[in-house]
Amino acid sequence: MVEAAKEEIRVAIEDGAAEGALEEEEKEMIEGIMKFRDVDVAEIMTPRTDMECLRAEMPLPEAVRALGQFPHSRIPVYEDTLDRILGILYTKDLLSAVAENGGAGRILRDVMREPLFVPETNTVGALLQQFQREHVQIAVVLDEYGGVVGLVTVEDIMEEIVGEIQDEYDQEDTEDRVRRRSSGALEVDARLRIDEVNELLGVDVPEDEDYDTVGGY
Repeated sequence: MVEAAKEEIRVAIEDGAAEGALEEEEKEMIEGIMKFRDVDVAEIMTPRTDMECLRAEMPLPEAVRALGQFPHSRIPVYEDTLDRILGILYTKDLLSAVAENGGAGRILRDVMREPLFVPETNTVGALLQQFQREHVQIAVVLDEYGGVVGLVTVEDIMEEIVGEIQDEYDQEDTEDRVRRRSSGALEVDARLRIDEVNELLGVDVPEDEDYDTVGGY
């Protein structure tokens, strides 16, 4: 029944676009929402190895100085190991706390917010609904044993639906996610979509509905 309903929607989208009722960008956005709502969070998350985090015991003044190294406005806070994520630091909360009295005597543990944890098998559609219910935009992704395997944000979801967008502090270009090693081999960010790789490198990696990114290939 659900698949039949999806097919009816898809046909309606195609018909609407053909009749001029939908702009091409609107059509692609709606199709993107339908396509990715059933994708596992693990497919779009930032993997653990790429997570940028701060220590819970870091003094606020030191954290402010470290902000320049972090391109995002929400940063996980951990204790001892990344498997112990204690909270999420919103940079606006940090700057507000420091503005009061310079942040003297306070650490990140004092200003971080409660983290949201989700299983890696959670679907993008379910996660988006959870984000809306709980009014948050970031979640820590766990494996079946409770270990941290990655991080996922509203931005990650929107990038999959409407293409790459930038966080207010994000300055990374797609080109920066492909590097050539001294051996001549190419190192490609696993989060890059197959179509992006094909366009950047002039190659023809086959696209398939079973995978969308290099990591899923």
